[in-house]
Amino acid sequence: MAFSNPCPPSTIRQYAVLEQHRREQVYNIAGNHDASPFGAPTSEGREVNWWFRKWADPIGEQSGVDPAKRPYPIDGTWERYTFKVENLRFLMMSDRNDLPYPVGRRAAGGASPAGAVTAENLFLVEKASRIVSRRDRRDLPSPPAA
Repeated sequence: MAFSNPCPPSTIRQYAVLEQHRREQVYNIAGNHDASPFGAPTSEGREVNWWFRKWADPIGEQSGVDPAKRPYPIDGTWERYTFKVENLRFLMMSDRNDLPYPVGRRAAGGASPAGAVTAENLFLVEKASRIVSRRDRRDLPSPPAA
């Protein structure tokens, strides 16, 4: 999936000037200004959230990010993934602006939501909660002795 745009946005220029970190050390999520809006003419005929997937590309689909060079490998998709640093598990969840407006909201502005959280993202949180509630002894420290 390749997209043509000869002029990369400031996001890519910022990656290019990293001095103490590699691009693979940056873990991205789509916020409410990063996603391709639902029904926008610039998104016609393109994949969901094409702009974010092309330029921020958290999983290395097309930007040259090498997932094998990540200090902490990710598990998931471009819109939701996890990674573990020692005994901490990070849940990375993008909000979605490419979905239709919810009931009671309008596309022409006013009362417009910043983004949506999908059922799949909520499932990721629920799954992580179950892992924590099990108190997996390999991942979590024991409580201090009383």
